[in-house]
Amino acid sequence: MSSEHVDHTCVPLKNRLRDKKGQVSQELSDVKEKIQERRTMMESCSESENISERNSVSDIADLMKLLALLQQLLKLNQATAVTALVLLQKKSKDRSEKLKKRLQTEVQQLEGRQGVLERLAQAEDGLHLLQNWSSLGTPPHLEDWSHTSPFSDAAVGTSRSTLNMVLIEVVAVIKETVKALEAKEVHRVQQYAVQVTLDARTANPVLCVSPNGSEVYHVGVPQPLPDDNPHSFNTLQGVLSKQGFSSGAFYFEVQVEGSACWDVGIALETVDRKDLSTLSLSSGFAVLSMRDGTLKACDRPPLGLRLPSGALQKIGVFVEIEEGEVTFYDIAQRSHIYSFTGCRFPRVKLHAYLSPCAQEGTAGKMTLTPVTCAPPSQSEAAADSNSDSSSDSDSDSDLDLDFLTNLVN
Repeated sequence: MSSEHVDHTCVPLKNRLRDKKGQVSQELSDVKEKIQERRTMMESCSESENISERNSVSDIADLMKLLALLQQLLKLNQATAVTALVLLQKKSKDRSEKLKKRLQTEVQQLEGRQGVLERLAQAEDGLHLLQNWSSLGTPPHLEDWSHTSPFSDAAVGTSRSTLNMVLIEVVAVIKETVKALEAKEVHRVQQYAVQVTLDARTANPVLCVSPNGSEVYHVGVPQPLPDDNPHSFNTLQGVLSKQGFSSGAFYFEVQVEGSACWDVGIALETVDRKDLSTLSLSSGFAVLSMRDGTLKACDRPPLGLRLPSGALQKIGVFVEIEEGEVTFYDIAQRSHIYSFTGCRFPRVKLHAYLSPCAQEGTAGKMTLTPVTCAPPSQSEAAADSNSDSSSDSDSDSDLDLDFLTNLVN
């Protein structure tokens, strides 16, 4: 420091060492934290793989069980239909044989009389003819066959009617099975429930959001809001959730009971909130819309949907971002309503979207409700029991997911 470094700024080595050690310790702590985060993520991925595999095995078992049931049903109906056709053919043959037998009897009677008449016709002795004619007697009694047709096909329409009955029975079985599968599906997607609250900043001025962010209702008269609020909807009467999601899957439920007009679904955080007036996939929305008893999937053009049995009380919304699917469920009936598929979500967050529309005489209200996973129904428990019991069966009937995957590929 007194020679060639006399003009250099120097610090004691211990001070510099202390600073560097602090930096090293901080970076080491950060590295350890990042390693732990990634290990936790790896464990989550492994667990997700296990869950996915178990669910796939269960789904395949359900599908194979349904197909086996349908095959059994078709075989049973095949035997019944063939037996019915054979019996009809036998019945038709018996009727024809009886008819021919009666006709043959009359033919024999007529042929006997014909022989007598021919001999009388050839007689030259008039007295002999008259004597034999009086002893000939009355003609045999004959049935009137003028209104009887020998053609009778008892099997006409039997194949068609039998097929109709088979289809009715098959459809009934499929409906019952699908109902059980839908209930099982609802129970599964509820595992992805997230807690979402509404962002009052995004609400249209005619809407009021409760202080805890769980309810929104229509107030009719616009509320005073800052003119420069960039977050609120101006034309659409909707509101977004505070929480947004850009990957994975999430699920939430909305109470719509007592409301005749509403929109429920999800929206991109980048949607036009000032000038847009139409909901559709192309504009960044995947939404179901109810208007005075008419349910539609909002797209271009809107798709009319069949209303579930009973009034809709609570809607479940399940979003699989990577798969590009948004699915809606009737929670009271534990049934599927509609799915938007093949959606292409950009790498921006997706938010819950609610819109309680104005109703005559009442203010529409919608509520984000906590998700309560109901215990599996009897049909679900039976399906799971069958799946579990299948795992204990012989190796020939075990479901090997890898084998099935290779078979499909």
